[in-house]
Amino acid sequence: MNAKKFFTIFSLFLAPLLIAQNAENGAKLFKQNCAVCHASHTDQKLTGPGLKGIFDRVPKPADEWLTKWILNNEKLIKSGD
Repeated sequence: MNAKKFFTIFSLFLAPLLIAQNAENGAKLFKQNCAVCHASHTDQKLTGPGLKGIFDRVPKPADEWLTKWILNNEKLIKSGD
């Protein structure tokens, strides 16, 4: 078996494990940093807005905008975005 074929097969088996780990890490981070203020599965407002449907409510591309917001929302507010 050549190296390229081995890597492809190995990647197919490894990818689901990495994705599951990322989901677990994301859930843990949300619980530690966000859940106190945000409901994740409803649009109910706690201290912060509910996150259900959030990708439809923020500027596009939503994933980039949300990343900027999470990392430095004060800078984003000052920029007028």
